[in-house]
Amino acid sequence: MRLSVLTAGAVLGLAAYGQAAISWAIQRASNPTADQTDAYNRINYAMRLAVERHARLGNATKTIRVYYDTGVPTAEANWNGDLRFGANRAYMTQRTALHEIGKTYL
Repeated sequence: MRLSVLTAGAVLGLAAYGQAAISWAIQRASNPTADQTDAYNRINYAMRLAVERHARLGNATKTIRVYYDTGVPTAEANWNGDLRFGANRAYMTQRTALHEIGKTYL
């Protein structure tokens, strides 16, 4: 799968309160399928809610790159800022996004 470089039209999220901020971007396929488009929309919603909540409750700063990867069974994240959601829509939620964001700080 070829991912496009972020452009002005890419989905970007940022929540900032005071000095803290978590910024994130979904890495999208250049010509997404219907499945990918649906996943991007669900992931975008989950991440937006999670980042807003995290910003209200904490003061961490991080840049996160978000991916849709059908090879991931649920979701996974790494301290380097990579966060991947798998194909299972049940995990494309605010709760999962909060959990995975936490892993990027380990």
